[in-house]
Amino acid sequence: MRVERRVKMTLKELGQEYLRQYELIKKHISEIKATERFLSRKQQLRLRRRLLALYADAASLRVTGEHLVNYYGGCNE
Repeated sequence: MRVERRVKMTLKELGQEYLRQYELIKKHISEIKATERFLSRKQQLRLRRRLLALYADAASLRVTGEHLVNYYGGCNE
């Protein structure tokens, strides 16, 4: 039998996790963009569509993370 352990996070901690994920996606975007010039035109177009989705995900993570971190007005809960 597997016992699941639930981890409690504060809103601030959850927001910080969102912001960490935002940074990872930003790094991934930079790595992907570095390969763009080596691709064919068709591949570049596909890559740009993928990048648009990643930019949207990153923006959502950043906004949500900042909102959660500052939910209580910046105080320590």
